[in-house]
Amino acid sequence: MRIEKSETFIRNLTGAKELRVRDHGDLARIEVGRDERRFFFDETILDDIGMELRNLGFRYVCFDLIGYRSGSMNESLTPDMR
Repeated sequence: MRIEKSETFIRNLTGAKELRVRDHGDLARIEVGRDERRFFFDETILDDIGMELRNLGFRYVCFDLIGYRSGSMNESLTPDMR
């Protein structure tokens, strides 16, 4: 539920279409399409996103500099865990 709310909030605020918020327990990792990263280069937008996601229960909020990629949640799995 907080992922959906996070993604909806960020989409409405930035207009980003290719976006995922990944849930890592206390940490929210924001992935956005390569061509849409520019939407986030504004301190007010970053502050608003940080506050909203913290209000949704995340302790930390980070922006993945590499950007959106399908299957990124599997990157941390070792081969025997896949």
